[in-house]
This record gives sequence, C-alpha cells and structure tokens, in this order.
Amino acid sequence: MATVLVGETNQALNAELCASLEQLGLQHQAAFTGEEVVYYARRSLGGYTDPISLISVDINIRGLSGFGVVGKLRAIEGSRNIPLVVTVERYLTETLDDGFEMGVFGFFVKPMNMRKAAVTLKAVINGDTAKLRKASHAHDTSGGIVTKDTHIKRK
Repeated sequence: MATVLVGETNQALNAELCASLEQLGLQHQAAFTGEEVVYYARRSLGGYTDPISLISVDINIRGLSGFGVVGKLRAIEGSRNIPLVVTVERYLTETLDDGFEMGVFGFFVKPMNMRKAAVTLKAVINGDTAKLRKASHAHDTSGGIVTKDTHIKRK
C-alpha cells in the first residue's frame, strides 16, 4: 500500500489531508516540522519503515523551510525516486522555477480543497497521466497541481 508523508504545520490541515488520503486507501505519515519530514524520509529510505511513495510539504512548514526540506531530501541517496509536491501560498514564477530545478514534481497553490488534493496525489503515485493532466489544468481551482509542463505554458 502506498504511503504519503504529509508535511504541514497546521494540525487541522494536516489531519484533513491525511483523512482524505485514508479515504482513498492510502497510508499516511503526518509531520509538523521540516525536520520531521526529513527524519521520516530518512527512516523510510533506510529501510526502517514502510517505503514512502510521495512527500507533500508546505513551503512554510515550521522549522526547516519547505525548500530546505527539498534540499536535504534530494541529498539522500534514493530520494530522487520519491515525487515531491510542495504547497505554496501564491503562484510565483521564481519560486516554482527554483523548485523544479531542485527536483520538485509539482506544486499546490493555496487555498486548496484537501479531497481534490488527495485525489491528485494518488494520481501522481499511480502515474495516472489522464488524471494528472486534468488536475494540472485545474490548478487554479483548489486542488489541482502545477507541474513543470503547465508552468512553462503559463509563463
């Protein structure tokens, strides 16, 4: 069963996304600081816990920032095989460009519907290109994802 590591400081939002993932049959691991995200990812990549299929992290997570998390994760051997989705407050071209250069798969832009976000994350895990294409075209409608392809077209 696929496991999503959810890095979100806001406990209510974290719980809502985790509950939505659970409803879709996905396991989840909640993290509330950037350091916790890195810790859980290291444990998974080290074989101490179930493999993580995807990491979702808020750019403004407490402690180590979202991009700080991305940098630390991408320095861990084997982490490039795990898709990273980062949640941002606003669609800022420079922020997204930096993230894609660091190996981020895609971005959610707040506010977002957690149920739709969970469906999108499941599509990323499953490699469901049809659902991802639909979700990437709907990124302005609370729960879709901005991928590198849709970001380039928008510029």
